[in-house]
Amino acid sequence: MSPVLEPVSDWDPTSWRDLAALQQPEWPDTAAFEAALDELRRQPPLVFAGEARSLRESLARVSAGDGFLLHAGDCAESFADFSADNIRDKLKVILQMSVALTYSTGVPTTKVGRIAGQFAKPRSEPTEQRDGLGATFSGVMHPPYFPITPAEMGGALTFIDTNADDFAVNGAKVRSRWVRHTDPTLGYRVELEGISVAYLSDHGPGCCPSDADDYVPDAVLELCDGADVVIHDSQHTVTEYQAKRHFGHCTVDYAVRVGREAGARSLMLFHHCPTHSDEDLDHILTQAQDLSARTGGPEVFAATEGLRLPVSPR
Repeated sequence: MSPVLEPVSDWDPTSWRDLAALQQPEWPDTAAFEAALDELRRQPPLVFAGEARSLRESLARVSAGDGFLLHAGDCAESFADFSADNIRDKLKVILQMSVALTYSTGVPTTKVGRIAGQFAKPRSEPTEQRDGLGATFSGVMHPPYFPITPAEMGGALTFIDTNADDFAVNGAKVRSRWVRHTDPTLGYRVELEGISVAYLSDHGPGCCPSDADDYVPDAVLELCDGADVVIHDSQHTVTEYQAKRHFGHCTVDYAVRVGREAGARSLMLFHHCPTHSDEDLDHILTQAQDLSARTGGPEVFAATEGLRLPVSPR
C-alpha cells in the first residue's frame, strides 16, 4: 500500500522561515542578507516544483519501508570541480550504486546527490574558543559523522591548542607542522626515550597546484627527519591520484619518497582508500616494499587493525 501525502495548504515561498533550523550561520548585516535573498529570488530555480513533489513521494515510500535512500557525493570539493564532466561522472557512480542496491534489496532506490556539500556544512557553534577545543571536538565527533564521542574513547583526553610549534607533553618532545590538505591540518612528531614517531594522516600534494608532485616541503622533512616510524597518508595508487589529486591525500609512491628523503627507519602506510580490498592492500604493500628497496628507502609496513610494531632505540 502506497503512503498517502496530505497537501500543504498554507505553504508560501517564505514558509521556510517559520521552520526550525539548527546550526545556521549568523548574518550580522541584515540588509546585505536580504539583498542576497532578493537576487536569488530573481534567478531560475535549481530544482523545479515537480521534482520536489516527486522526491517527497519517493521519501514517503522510503519511510514506509518500500524503498531505499542513497545519499551520495563528495565530502571535500574545490570550486574547480564544478564542471559538467565531474558532475556527470558523479552521477554515473550514483546510478551504478543505485542499480546494485535495487538488485540486492528488491525495492526501488531513491537517489539524492550531495554536491557542493563542503560549502554548506553546519557548524556546532558560529565561533571556536581557542581554549575550548574539548567542547569543539564534542560538537563534531558524534554519530552519524563519527562512530563514537570523545567521552567514549578509552584513553584520557587532553586538548592542547597549537600551531607550528615545539612543546613538551608528559615528558615527550612534540613537534607540530602544517601539512598540505583541503583544510588546515597539522602533522606531528613525538620523541620519547630515544624513539621518534612522525604522524601525517592527511597529506595532499595536489592541494598546492604550484608544487611539483614529487616535492617534499621542509616542514614535512622536519617532522619525519630520521624518525624510527613515519605513519603517512597513502590513500591512492598513482593511477587513482590523477583523478583525485584534489581530495587532499597522496599516493603510496609519494609516501615512500617522504620516508626516503627524510632518512626514516620505517614507513607505515596509513589512511587506506575504503575502495581497496585486503587483496588490493597486499598488492599495494608489495609494490611499495619493492619501490623502497630499489630506491634506498625505509622498511615499509601497512597499517592493519590490531597491528603492533615493536620499536627500540637505535
